[in-house]
Amino acid sequence: MSCLLRKISLSWSKRLHLSLIHNPTVTSLYSVYYISKHNMYSISDPNENNDSKSIIIDLRSDTVTKPSLAMRKAMFEAEVGDDHLREDPTIETLQRKIANIFEKEAALFMPSGTMSNLIAVMAHCNSRGDKVLIGDKSHILQHEDGGVSEVGSVMIKTIPNNPDGTFDLEVMDKACCDRTKQDVSLVCIENTFGHGGSVLPIQFLDEIGSRLSKMKIPLHLDGARVFNAAVYLNVPVSRLVRDCNSVSVCLSKGLGAPVGSLLVGSEKFIERARRLRHLLGGAMRQVGVLGAPGLVALENGVKRLAEDHKKLYRIATAVDAMKSKCLFLHMDLHLIHTNIVIIRVNPNCCSADDLVKRLDKASNNRNQNVTEKEEAEIGKAIRIKCYKIDHDAIRFVTYNAITDNDIELAIQKLSYINEELQRKMD
Repeated sequence: MSCLLRKISLSWSKRLHLSLIHNPTVTSLYSVYYISKHNMYSISDPNENNDSKSIIIDLRSDTVTKPSLAMRKAMFEAEVGDDHLREDPTIETLQRKIANIFEKEAALFMPSGTMSNLIAVMAHCNSRGDKVLIGDKSHILQHEDGGVSEVGSVMIKTIPNNPDGTFDLEVMDKACCDRTKQDVSLVCIENTFGHGGSVLPIQFLDEIGSRLSKMKIPLHLDGARVFNAAVYLNVPVSRLVRDCNSVSVCLSKGLGAPVGSLLVGSEKFIERARRLRHLLGGAMRQVGVLGAPGLVALENGVKRLAEDHKKLYRIATAVDAMKSKCLFLHMDLHLIHTNIVIIRVNPNCCSADDLVKRLDKASNNRNQNVTEKEEAEIGKAIRIKCYKIDHDAIRFVTYNAITDNDIELAIQKLSYINEELQRKMD
């Protein structure tokens, strides 16, 4: 009898669920209830850890952000269609919105920033063997696996980046033209500069745009974090891309969406990009479920980026104050603009590899090198996750899940390690 009642109960539960889902007057409220009740898309804190003895502070990248409840609700309720047939209303809305924000003619949703940049280069460089000029520390060169050459048959020509991400425009002029002809089909810049989070000065953007326009060479901006740059300068993002022929912008970094990038440019350029997206397997069907959180990100994510910048600057100033002959050399505070900092170390004292490992060690086992002072003062072992970016440098990145308390704990951990290594040097 009890088994029969349970089956009847489950049957009516399913009927109720279906009736509510198809009733537009209650769908919005019910979707939030159903997500939470059935633990769909469960939210996990990147700083949570099953090991109660340790506190994890993940400063590897703002790509580890998790979508908010509002984003998950938007995904659940997204109106969708076949985007390959240009019939997904959510994606169409997202593309129009980002094009309007950037004051460009059109935009195209992409699965990733790497694909956006690759397609941008291929769309601008129409012939095999065309050359693209990029900075020697740019993301396209260092972290996108040479796709522009391997896939696009485009040759890469590099120019040295300055510490702030700019480069010498006189050197650029010479690199763009050899003795007899124009030698470059496209120039790429990056804002913010991923090698330290610096914002390109508006004067530099205006000057490079003017020079390339005279040479009739298009300019592409890798603008994965261009909204961070706009927030830092307190200007509309359209001002920063005014002279760019194309722009890629990520939704899945500081803005907090789970996935997605948009490529922005003229209608003619976007039509070429659309064909290349199909060629590379990036065209998708009912992709509005991915576009919906992007709309939420544009509405809510941009205005809180300044909080990430402030938290990062607190770490940078604290590290600068504890400079020693051992760790934390060359801290240029005037280049700390947004949510990324590069921390350089003395390789004679500690390699970047060793520092990354030491920051992430969290155990009461004495062999794990957690100092007694750390355990006594904090009560738990602190683990900081970060990346090495050079033999003598590590990188920290802040984002929406990093709290004020996380910043304080990270500073304490860094101080402990600095003192620990200082004693060894003495």
